Amino acid sequence: MLLTFSVIYLFALPGRDVGIEAALVNLTMLQKWFRVANVDGVYWTLAVELSFYLIMILLFRFDQLKHIVRISSGWLVLIAIGGVLEASGVRIGKTVKLMLLLEYGNLFIAGIMFYRVFIGGKGTEYAVLLACLAVEYFLRPESAIQILIYFGLFSLFVKGYLGVLAIKPLVYLGSISYSLYLIHQNLGYVII
Repeated sequence: MLLTFSVIYLFALPGRDVGIEAALVNLTMLQKWFRVANVDGVYWTLAVELSFYLIMILLFRFDQLKHIVRISSGWLVLIAIGGVLEASGVRIGKTVKLMLLLEYGNLFIAGIMFYRVFIGGKGTEYAVLLACLAVEYFLRPESAIQILIYFGLFSLFVKGYLGVLAIKPLVYLGSISYSLYLIHQNLGYVII
């Protein structure tokens, strides 16, 4: 965040610059809840990720992770209901959508299910994965094919068919990819 803020300050990227106060709030990663501008546009995902972590902490704290497949199924129903309400013109508050992950929860749930398959799940995870795909198609039909391809690749990975990709250069790129993601947008504009 400091790198991006400094580069924008030095190279004057009009319309993408924020003040020092906003930058300080961005250090907390809570800028979305305080309605403060992101130092970099890609930071919108941080609020979504923090909501997921909060949900997982609550499930862990109340010893509910053992019921994650059932909880995920109910969560998918809630996401679908939210989509139906929005499609029918009912406005759901941004904070509610964010805290319950009504826009992207199905993708987080898919990640959980793929992990459970990886560690030897019972098979019900596949039904939840199909439901995740159905919710994706309902919410964002334009990205459903792309998500289906990702699901296919993840399936190959968790079943051990992509071990050939575990070579040092690719593992290294994978280990730094999130850091690069967090700096790519505004630094990319400056480079361009």
